[in-house]
Order: sequence, then C-alpha cells, then structure tokens
Amino acid sequence: MRDRFRLRHLKSIAHKSAVSMQLKKLESALGCQLLLRGPRQHQLTSEGQKLLGYARRILDLHAETQAAFHGKELTGRIRLGVPDDYAAKYLTPALKRFAPNFGSVEIELSCEQSTSLIPRVEVGDLDLALVSREHPNQGALLFYEPMVWVGSPQFEVWRRDPLPIAVYESTSLAKRSAINALALQGRKI
Repeated sequence: MRDRFRLRHLKSIAHKSAVSMQLKKLESALGCQLLLRGPRQHQLTSEGQKLLGYARRILDLHAETQAAFHGKELTGRIRLGVPDDYAAKYLTPALKRFAPNFGSVEIELSCEQSTSLIPRVEVGDLDLALVSREHPNQGALLFYEPMVWVGSPQFEVWRRDPLPIAVYESTSLAKRSAINALALQGRKI
C-alpha cells in the first residue's frame, strides 16, 4: 500500500501543470472562477467551495461503485504523522471522510513536531506526514499558513524589551520565524 501512495505522489508532482489546465477548463465550462490565485497562496472562491462538496460526493460514490463491482476492498496499514496542532484542524475532518469508505485500512498515527516527522518519513518510519516547512522543496504543498502575533491588549506585552514569546520547541519553524521577524525590527527576545 505504501508503494501505491508513493506512486500517486510522484504522479501528482509530474502533473501540476496538467491540473492547472484542467482547472481552467472546468472554470470555463461552469462559467465561474473556482480559485483565487495569488503569488504564494491559492484559495477557493465561494463557487469553488460549492463545487468541492459535489466533488467529494462524486469521489465517495466512485469508491463505493468500484468496491461494489470489483469486490476488492482497500486494505493495509498506513503510518501517518501530523503535528498536534494540525491533528484536530485538518486530520479529524479527513479521517471522518476516509473511515466510512476505507474501513479496512489501519491508520497508525504519530503526533509530533514537524522537525521530528520529516526525518521519520525520510528513513521510512512513516509513509506520509503533514508538516510545516519554511521552504517546501519536497512533497506536495497543500497550503500556506500565515504567521500571526497574538497578545492580550490588557497587558501590552509587546512594549516589553526583550519581548517574551511562547512558542514550540527551539527548532520549530514558528520560533525561527518569530525570531527573524523580531530581528528585522531590531527587537530582542
């Protein structure tokens, strides 16, 4: 099963321009824009969100039809890694859709920081991982996530120097990004 996922991943990388062309054809056929294209980020329009619901239903029906006619149920085990903060936001909805269609697939889940998951994928301990990377040079880019500053207006902590920050482990992307952004402003932590 792991080889099947790797093969699909390699095919997806090779066909990104084909996907872009198909998306443009679909937009033309439907007469509306489905995706807002930005320099670093793409976002579904409201029409794109509407189509996404139909597309998911079509894929679910396709999988159900294949199983009914071919009698071959997908089985096996997939070793999946995801950071704790992504598990509830992204993984829970995905597993909710996956489980009814692929109930015979065992999912072995590891929740760790991206800096721990990436080497585990590289050595083959995990089949797939959802991770954060500053410069994604491997894998498939799923989305960009903006970094934001959060603080209580009651405490005005941003006025303190050095600035106290709370972030994940010392090697985390969030911490490095925060330190770099503060350094550009001449601030210390």
